[in-house]
Amino acid sequence: MPNPTPAPNQFKWVSVDLPGQYSYMRSAVYDNARDCIWVVSRENGGYASDPMVATLTRINVADRSTVKMPLRLNADDYDEGLIALDAQDIVWMAWGETLTRFDPGTGATKQWPLPPYSGLARVYSNDGRIDAMTISSDGEIWVAAGMLSAVFGFNPRRGTWDRPINLPFVSVESRTLLAAPAPGIITINGIALHGGAIDPQDSPRFAVIRTDTRSVKILSLPVDRYVATQSGQIVYFDGAGNLVRYDVVHPTSTVIGPAPLHWGGIPIMAVDLEGNVWLGATIHGFAGVSKLDPLTGAVAQFQFPVVLRGYMPTPSPNPCSFRCYPIVCKPIVDLHCIPVVESVSPDIQGMAPDAHGNLWMVTSSSSLSNSGDRFAFGPVVELQLS
Repeated sequence: MPNPTPAPNQFKWVSVDLPGQYSYMRSAVYDNARDCIWVVSRENGGYASDPMVATLTRINVADRSTVKMPLRLNADDYDEGLIALDAQDIVWMAWGETLTRFDPGTGATKQWPLPPYSGLARVYSNDGRIDAMTISSDGEIWVAAGMLSAVFGFNPRRGTWDRPINLPFVSVESRTLLAAPAPGIITINGIALHGGAIDPQDSPRFAVIRTDTRSVKILSLPVDRYVATQSGQIVYFDGAGNLVRYDVVHPTSTVIGPAPLHWGGIPIMAVDLEGNVWLGATIHGFAGVSKLDPLTGAVAQFQFPVVLRGYMPTPSPNPCSFRCYPIVCKPIVDLHCIPVVESVSPDIQGMAPDAHGNLWMVTSSSSLSNSGDRFAFGPVVELQLS
């Protein structure tokens, strides 16, 4: 696979803060009509037992200004926000067991809890929180809930859950993805149950669902991570180091080539408006992202900035205890601090390619204003391409 890396002056990283927000639990989507990025993120820190609040922030692409929306979602520390935009440019979010509609034009918000599970396979491990979402071409909102063997269709015109579909496997948090690669078709991956429990080492399951007939077809594809591209196709990582293009309308598979892996795997994938696939990657031993042309296999790579970190002994009875934090290189030598060059990944939680050829990433980092947290990257990082 071609492996060109742009010269350093061809791209740069720009950090954007989310004032007052804590780390983790966020995702993002690009709004082409308004040329902005919508970011749903938890606002307060704490533990799972503490009340958690999620908020919605608009980042204007033109000047990177942020506007916090008058929206508060209740959840807990185990939940991760999901966000999508429909054909009418309405923002849809899922957090915990609740689906939320937000109209940016009017500021109106409406929420619906997941429907009862009667008639569906039982909930395992007392889970059932939404962990995957997509919007099909007919406007239906589809969600999957953790450890539940079903997908739910929500009709936004009627405001009702109208299409529950049973599955022979369950959705798993951080691993299951929903997509709508073609009209009348949605796809989902998951893990089968064995004796009422999942086996993390088991082969992943992948299904193609016809939304009109609610038929579910299980394909023998080793889909580990995937993303819908265009013309009824997906690009998936097979877990063995390869990227494969699969046509769900005319079932055919084409091996694209070796995947630009991120420390041995692929944590996240996204598609831009031109059909290119973005994914995390390890570049010459350092973390970064890659842009893949799924038709030619051509790859462009963008390495994250190298971070200079300092190691200092902590006040502890154990002299071997250390803490690590980013430092600024100065000509003055601090004998108590040993600077080390490291490759630090921002822990990407979401990717949102914009209409200008640039990539926006939401990370697990805390707000830059939270002095108690030291991160090498901001909550949102923009990759600007010349």
